[in-house]
Amino acid sequence: MQNRYIGDIHDFYKFIFLKSLSKSINEKVGLNWYLNDPSKIGEKEIKLNDGENRKYLDTDNYRRIDEEISQEMLLLKNKKNRSLENFTKKSHLKKFIHFFNEELNVDNRETWFSQSINKFKSTNIIFLDPDNGLVPKKVSKKRKVKYLFHQEIKKLYLKKKSIIFCQFQSFNLKHQIMIERKILDIYHETKLKVNCPVIRNRSSPNTFFIPIIQEEYKNKVKNFLKDYVKHLDKVDLINF
Repeated sequence: MQNRYIGDIHDFYKFIFLKSLSKSINEKVGLNWYLNDPSKIGEKEIKLNDGENRKYLDTDNYRRIDEEISQEMLLLKNKKNRSLENFTKKSHLKKFIHFFNEELNVDNRETWFSQSINKFKSTNIIFLDPDNGLVPKKVSKKRKVKYLFHQEIKKLYLKKKSIIFCQFQSFNLKHQIMIERKILDIYHETKLKVNCPVIRNRSSPNTFFIPIIQEEYKNKVKNFLKDYVKHLDKVDLINF
């Protein structure tokens, strides 16, 4: 996540999901942004303009889903307002979400992750929001801040946390093949199973919310997911 992206279509789907989940289980959920600074990654990263999908704000269909979230996202069309710190202080979403806003960089990853664990010590379900998703086998050291590590999933799970993480669509694989490979990769690296259906948000590009849920929350989350997709036109469940 980067400050410049906040409020795009992917955030809208994420906030709708987390607010609905929190209300369903009657407790706050955690959100770790995996916040990073593009200037520390490189010139090519700075020139990217892939977080400007905000046309959804001009349509009534999205506003009808959640008026409060839509109004807050409208304010973020102005680039001067795009600050995670300011947003999380003012947003009504703080009633539903514990936010972890600390910046991740190449040098502080272990300390940063320990801080996040401490932040979420009383939170049972944590949403991890890296820029791209699960780390691939080959990626440069600087760009690793844009990805989630397998061992971070495992460490959180061993702390009795349920994890849901965001994965962006690969451009060279069909979505079901990609998700199947991610699930196998997670099991190979951690021995953990994706044990609830995966959410597919049909945005551009698609995003997927991939759950690894503690046993005591599994039925709650499964029931929530089944109900959640009934009310949104562009959101599907993928079962395995």
